[in-house]
Order: sequence, then C-alpha cells, then structure tokens
Amino acid sequence: MEPVKTETQLTYNVRGKEVTFLAQQLVCPVCESEIANDEEDNRILKTAQLQYRLQHGMTGEEIRQVRQQYTNGKQPMSRELFSQLINISKSALQKNEDEVNTPSKQLLRVYADLELQPELIVHYFKLQERHMSAKDVEKVRTFLNPYLQQAQSTEQLLSDHYAPFALTEQSGYTRLNVEKLKQMVLYFTRRGPVQHQLGIMLWLADMRYFSQETVGISGLPYTRTSVGPAPLDYRLLLAHLEHAGIIRIDETADHNGWSVQHVFPEGVYDKDLLAEDEWEVIRWVDEELLYTSYGELQNRLTQWVPAAWKHAPLLQPVSYKVAMELPAGLAAASTEGVSNHPSADHATKARSGNTAMTYYMNIQTGELRTQTEFTGNIDYSDWINIPFYDYVGLAKAEKEHGQPSADYMDLVRSVYRRSQEDGEE
Repeated sequence: MEPVKTETQLTYNVRGKEVTFLAQQLVCPVCESEIANDEEDNRILKTAQLQYRLQHGMTGEEIRQVRQQYTNGKQPMSRELFSQLINISKSALQKNEDEVNTPSKQLLRVYADLELQPELIVHYFKLQERHMSAKDVEKVRTFLNPYLQQAQSTEQLLSDHYAPFALTEQSGYTRLNVEKLKQMVLYFTRRGPVQHQLGIMLWLADMRYFSQETVGISGLPYTRTSVGPAPLDYRLLLAHLEHAGIIRIDETADHNGWSVQHVFPEGVYDKDLLAEDEWEVIRWVDEELLYTSYGELQNRLTQWVPAAWKHAPLLQPVSYKVAMELPAGLAAASTEGVSNHPSADHATKARSGNTAMTYYMNIQTGELRTQTEFTGNIDYSDWINIPFYDYVGLAKAEKEHGQPSADYMDLVRSVYRRSQEDGEE
C-alpha cells in the first residue's frame, strides 16, 4: 500500500533552541509507523530551520552572508543590486546587516528563504527585472548565472515550490493544479484587479468550493497577510505567472497619487478545463467582488474571515478547514443576480464614495466618470461599470478623437459589447 501523509507536531533542537511546528510525515497506512524518506526528512529539516529563523531572527552577519553567497567569481553581490532584487532600499539592507534595524517579519522570511534555498533568488529576479535598468540586469545575471542555468519551467517550479503542502489540509487535500490555477487567474484578471484583490478572489473561490466539496480547486496554500488572505509566497507566484506570459502587471497611480499594481490577462481562459461546479463558484466570486473598493473589501473581510483565520500567524499556511466557518452566504454557491450593469445600488454606492477605484461609462454619450463624480439626480440606466484599463483607454481616445466623434463612439460600443459578452458567460 502507498504511504500516506499525516500532520504531526514535531520538536527539533536547532542551534540549542527548541522549535515546535506542524509538519507532514510519511506513515504506513497499516501500522501507522513513520516511513524513512531522505527527501521528506530534508524538507522537514528545512522547515525546522526556517521556523527557527522566524522565531529567533537573524544576526546582521547572517543577513550579510545571505547576500554574499551570490558571487560572480571575483566578488559578492553589492548591497545596491541585492536590495533591488528583494525590493527594499539599499539603506534598509545596510541597517539590517549592521543591526541598526530589525527586519520586519516579511523581510525576515525573505532572508531565511534565501539562506535555506539560494536558488529562490531567481524568482525575485524575475519579479524585479522589469523595474531595473538594463545595465543592472546584466550585472545581476553575472552573479546569478549558475541559478539561471538551472531554471525550470514555470509549471515545474510552482509544483516543486508548493510540493510540501500537496494533499494536506493546507492545500485543500489536493496537489497544485497549475492549469486550473491559470484558468482562475485568467478569468479573475479580465477587469484588471489590483494584486491584493486577486489574491483574495483566489482564496475565496478555493475556500467556498472546499466548504461544499471538502477539496480545493487550485491546490494553493494560503496565508494571512496585513491586507487579507493571499496565496503563500504570493509575490513569487505572480512573478512566475508574469514570466510565463500568463499575466502582465501594470503600475498606475490612483486618484490620491498612490502607486497601484493592476493585474491583466495575457490570454483567454478556457471553460472546458474546469468542472461546471468549479466555474459556478469562480463566477460567483468574480461578481461578488466586481464593484468592491479597497475600503469596502476590508470591511467585508472583517465579516467574512473566520476567527481561526484572524488569529493565524502571519505568512504561515492556514488550513482549508477554516472554510467550514465561513458565513452561510459564502459557503453556498449561487449565481443569482449576476450582472455587469451597475444597478441603482451600485451607482448609489459610487455617488457616496464607498467604492473608490470604480469607473463608469455612459453607453449613449460615451461620457466617463469615476464614482466621486456622480452628483444630483442621474438616470443610472445608461451607465455601466467598466474596468480600469478600459477607462484609461477611453480617456486617451477621447483626447485624440474628441467626444462624441464617430471613432470614439465605435470604441464605446466595443467596450459595451464586451461587457455584455462577459455577462453572458
């Protein structure tokens, strides 16, 4: 009989300190005794070492050694290049190395991951490459050449990265299904959500489906972050998907001037690659969050997220079993009320300013408005909600062709037709 994985609380002595953590071990299904396996033992040892770092921190010298392990054969990587790769300032890195400042939990996780798995630096390089100068990119390649030569396909990299959680309660008792994940991402990004909103949509779809079928859709593990639920190692996941040409990430400024990163699809989703009950949940989540701003989303999360999730450690995988505590309205799929047109409720919310980053187009005149520009008594029946990228495109076309020129109105009708097609999916 095939060995099975079981979750066990383990205690290891790491550098004179006891570290207790949950891990999956291979056991015999008959006698329930542990089965020796070098690969599993190595993974558990790395988990123990990672937990030690997260619980006890790292010295400045240990952080410096993480950077200096990347060399071009003559000298270690500079602070300037390394700080760009992990997306912090050079001064912040120097203060961590000199022990002037203690790194945040998120940054400590980055240092610890790179200490235990130096090859992960390739993922960070893929994420930051487009933000770096051509000169710095070439410099980085000379330091990472051995790791870049070992780079695998996106599917294999993701499967290997999340393999420790396969078939456990942290993955919804299934393996990572990269193809299903791809379809979910392509569908959810049609309207250009911001990064954290996409992460929440993926989480809600997996949890909602798990509450019905006791199995997840994607097989992704999820974690608690400061802005809500997100896939574990979310930035690395997005970097892989972008590198594979599945998504693109556009950085824009919101109406307050803050930098916002929107995620857009670089392909078309395929309905045939997921089961109908999976699509039903995915469509429900898409419509539920379509008109939701950051502030409103945070208010909803306060009501939606189970208590067990709220008290889970930051950046640690959380069991799918928390899905059983979802509010009744989230735990039963329904596609009632699906619409791509802003009802009076949506327009009223827009007028009151409760849905920041929501954009509208008048299908008769082509006029564009944001939620804050609705004032007085308006006939909302001619207005439809449009994604951010359409709003930007229309605004550029309006300047070029004038409103309501024939060319501009052709574009307006094209946006309207696409919104109707989305509603008929």
